Amino acid sequence: MSGIAIRIEANGLDTLVNRLEAMTERAVNMTPLMARFGVAMIASVHANFAAEGRPEKWAPLSASTVRSMEYQAVQQVRGTKRYQNAKTDATRSKYEQQAVDGLGHKILVRSGDLRQSIMVGEVTNDSVEIGSSLPYARIHQLGGTIGPVTVRPRTKQALAFPTADGTVVVRSADIPERKIPARPYLKIQDEDIKLFVGLTMDYIREGAV
Repeated sequence: MSGIAIRIEANGLDTLVNRLEAMTERAVNMTPLMARFGVAMIASVHANFAAEGRPEKWAPLSASTVRSMEYQAVQQVRGTKRYQNAKTDATRSKYEQQAVDGLGHKILVRSGDLRQSIMVGEVTNDSVEIGSSLPYARIHQLGGTIGPVTVRPRTKQALAFPTADGTVVVRSADIPERKIPARPYLKIQDEDIKLFVGLTMDYIREGAV
């Protein structure tokens, strides 16, 4: 060719083609990406527990639930050596009050078992399952009705129940029907969608490295 020209060689295109093919393969095999979504969702669900509902707050605890939590807290502190070794009733009362004040009355984290039970389940090429295997996980998520039921002691001779006037000890108790409000802790937030998009872009780009 006379005059001036530039020469284009295809040697560098092989690398580009290989990278595009690798990115395409990652787009076909999405299972690792789904697993990343699952891990991200567990963190989001833990944030839901910490906020006691997002973006809407969960229904507050009932008065009976609060009394039950306080009763159990007092019973636990009464079993400690510092309580039993206390010299005065005033000191013992102080320990009981500290146990009650330390509860914080956080919703759905009475023992922490439900929150800690959230895990990644089945992971496929186009889906990931996140949930809990605890028997009461479903009713707290969706709400519902439990009871009526008759409760009897398993290892002791009687049952103790907290009331507004003190503790009632009985050999059995008829628990009336009780409604549990829905407190959706398994909930995808708007910020999770944005995170999923970012994770997807990162996953595809990794094929070009």
